[in-house]
Amino acid sequence: MKISVLVPIYGVADYIEECLVSLFEQSYQNLEYIFVDDCSPDNSLQILERVTARYPERQQQVNVIHHEHNRGLGAARATALAAATGDFVMVADSDDVLPTDAISILCKRQQETGADIVDGAFCQLRKKELSVPQLPYHGSKEQMLQLLLLQNTVFHQLWGRLVRRNIYTDNGINSIEGVNMAEDYAVTPRLLYCGSRAYTDEVVYYYRVNEQSTFADNLTSRHITSYLRANGAVCSFIKAHDAEQKYQRALAIGILKAFYAAAQVGMSIEDTAKLCDYQPGMLIKLLSRSPLLPVLRWVYLLKKRLYKIKVSRISC
Repeated sequence: MKISVLVPIYGVADYIEECLVSLFEQSYQNLEYIFVDDCSPDNSLQILERVTARYPERQQQVNVIHHEHNRGLGAARATALAAATGDFVMVADSDDVLPTDAISILCKRQQETGADIVDGAFCQLRKKELSVPQLPYHGSKEQMLQLLLLQNTVFHQLWGRLVRRNIYTDNGINSIEGVNMAEDYAVTPRLLYCGSRAYTDEVVYYYRVNEQSTFADNLTSRHITSYLRANGAVCSFIKAHDAEQKYQRALAIGILKAFYAAAQVGMSIEDTAKLCDYQPGMLIKLLSRSPLLPVLRWVYLLKKRLYKIKVSRISC
């Protein structure tokens, strides 16, 4: 199988060399690397050129695409996918690192199972220290999708997963320009709905933790708008495809978090509903009012916990 590795580049000069070495030294050979320069303001591209020169056997596999202006992570990933020619694609962020056998491990598991999506364990990377492995979800695809829709329940990252390329192309799924917060959530549930899944407990990714960034730092109207648009992509897709109503309850619980986040930055119910493509019931309308806003958060947490218990009992 040919694997396309999709790597957006923006402002990662401090980390990109380590990432590139880990990509070029993969034990798996049939690869193409698609790097998208999103007008990086530092010397990340010069580092890419220098490191690529050290791996002559990989040079013909490297495709570098340049945006004319900075368009954000969602657009960079979409550009990379549009250029991909592999049977499967794998997203890698340019400040992260892959174990040498990562792609071989995922490809082996795919060939064993025939799955459209294969994910593995990952470790957090803080400076030079690796965390204990974070294992993938072990339940069924249907259970995982329900938990994804609840939000902040199982890992929804796009990186570190092997995905059959035509699951994207045949179903009109892609990253969304302008969605640069919750960009993974905008894509992963839609892929999982359309494709079969397998997993391995072997570690296939090292995710670099930026200690300077927290969720509170990103709680601005611009970032919340991105998050709501991600919810809108998922809501529209589930409403259009879920004829059997398997996932409507989980979706309705997860959307409580979106309305809570929007109300925190003063966004109106009407604007939130439009961005999320979701018409709120009376409960959301009532609890989104400022004095009752903390109650909305607790309602979300309680409903999510009860639903998780329900899914866990089914899996047992």
